[in-house]
Amino acid sequence: MSSSPPKPLNRRPRRLPDPYFLTGIVSVLLLAALYLFKAQLQGTSRPTVLPASLFASSGAGGPLPQMGSNEAPVRVVEIMEYQCPACAEAHARNSPMLRRMAGEGRIVFRVENVPLPGHPNAVPAGVFATCVAAVSPGRFWAYHATLLEQQREWAEKYEVDPVLVRLARQVGGDTTVVRRCLKERGEQIAAALRGRYSTYAQAGFSSVPVWSVNGRIVPWSRVESEIASAERAARDGGR
Repeated sequence: MSSSPPKPLNRRPRRLPDPYFLTGIVSVLLLAALYLFKAQLQGTSRPTVLPASLFASSGAGGPLPQMGSNEAPVRVVEIMEYQCPACAEAHARNSPMLRRMAGEGRIVFRVENVPLPGHPNAVPAGVFATCVAAVSPGRFWAYHATLLEQQREWAEKYEVDPVLVRLARQVGGDTTVVRRCLKERGEQIAAALRGRYSTYAQAGFSSVPVWSVNGRIVPWSRVESEIASAERAARDGGR
């Protein structure tokens, strides 16, 4: 008696995971890892104090003019460059307040120019500002403000020098002497400005603007309140 062949098993086909579900899980994990990496990077590498000697040996044509008196109890420093949109925004917010406080003897304010590698016109603008400061120091702050307030006129220009010359003339700078400074020292100043970013990055910084009040780094949107806190601390310390 022959045996009948075995009946095939009635197995259901194995269901594979939904590919969209797997893609979503992988995306969430990658985003979480990126968030944790950025949080760790910011938490460990971002300085909270501006070293007093940060630019002591990286001069670019000499120190720029300061606003206010050295006798003022509060020192405000802005690290900036002229092609940075956030620097123009910070200038628009803080400049009237800084001029008023410097005139009242409450602060002394200075800027440190650090052109970022991704902003090619920041170096020429910094060279022009340095030359204006050297030959017409009384016009520096007007030129500084004009570069930031009219940033859109020159920031993306291929041939930027004619615009920078026109803006120097606009604020009353002696463009003949400025041109002589550019011819004699322009390359040296440009090299020094480019070298500043290396010093800046080695100190743990990567972007601009950075503001400090009495050496303590603060958000640019809170400079005025931080100045008031520093003034209170100075008064309390003098009692």
